[in-house]
Amino acid sequence: MDSSTASPFSKIFAGDGGIDCYSTAESNIYQDLFGEAIFTGKGIFNVEIFNKLLKEEKLLNLENIEKTMRQLADCGVSKKVIVHCKSAGFCYNVATNTFTRVNSINIPKSEIKGSVGAGDAFCAGSLYGLYNGYDDKTMLEFASSCAAANLFAENSIDGMLEKAEIEKLAEKYGRREI
Repeated sequence: MDSSTASPFSKIFAGDGGIDCYSTAESNIYQDLFGEAIFTGKGIFNVEIFNKLLKEEKLLNLENIEKTMRQLADCGVSKKVIVHCKSAGFCYNVATNTFTRVNSINIPKSEIKGSVGAGDAFCAGSLYGLYNGYDDKTMLEFASSCAAANLFAENSIDGMLEKAEIEKLAEKYGRREI
């Protein structure tokens, strides 16, 4: 059975299969009914300006990242702002006013086959952690491990591992220093 028709709730909110959710964004039934939006996507930034804002002397500017995430929350995010970049994952928890950082897995360059899909894998790992009630640090650890798993393959599919294998990556490789 197709999961989009498994329950009355999913029939209403799953949307049309195979349709680009960005091009049909005039109205969101979930947001209209519950007064809360779900956004899992990629923001569009001027990369040069964003990099200047977040980096100083080729190091991440953690103060600017936190400031930017707080500003996003001030724009109406009600629960969490989650950001992923090559060297770390970040979560700003609006309810507790806390900022959490987890450094990325330190995979040797010689073992990296590709990076296609790593950001999407991070997003999926974050959603999995949120759905399962993980605290912010545990959610970021799992999400960054999902992203790291994707680096072992040239495409976005072959790098996914079983959950237990994903969870062992940080132990095996350690985390980057930033």
